[in-house]
Amino acid sequence: MNSWTPRASFSPYAPYEGQALRPTTHSASLSALSRRVSNTSALMPPATPRLEPIPLPPTSFDDTTLNTVVTYASRPRVQYDVRHHPGYASAPKGRQYWSQEPATNPPTPKMVIVCIVLPRPFVVYPASSDLNYVTVRDVLAATHSAFREAAQGAVADDETWIPGFSIWSGASNGRYTWAGLAEQSAPRTWLLHIE
Repeated sequence: MNSWTPRASFSPYAPYEGQALRPTTHSASLSALSRRVSNTSALMPPATPRLEPIPLPPTSFDDTTLNTVVTYASRPRVQYDVRHHPGYASAPKGRQYWSQEPATNPPTPKMVIVCIVLPRPFVVYPASSDLNYVTVRDVLAATHSAFREAAQGAVADDETWIPGFSIWSGASNGRYTWAGLAEQSAPRTWLLHIE
């Protein structure tokens, strides 16, 4: 029968070359070592270097601002009924290519939009493969799609729906007019106002 016997614990540091330590109690071995070794610092492992903290980038996301065309206002610059295709939206005169402008400054490759009348947030990505940022048109198109999806979901859940009844009648409590985007609640997340 094989019996297990505990092995003695040895220090990885020898007091001087060619001599091993005999197992003893910890305090006795240290005093024996200190008598045999003139440089006691040789017994200590090297100190680890003191690490300096690396500052993280600021958590503030105030650097990104909205294009004034899509910014929330009591009199929004974009006139848009979200039930219609974004091609029907209009903006201030004198800005011929307003829908192709970046939605944010600096331009961003993604935006998350939250709207209290929609069941969940929606994400906006650039629609054009030629651009790497979200445009005003991308925001309007994503808003239209999110409302359309919510309306169709409401119709699918309603067993008393009558064919021919407008899919928009029950969605968002009759609120369909674009009022704009407001301050972000998290990085690249914006609040959509519909009136």
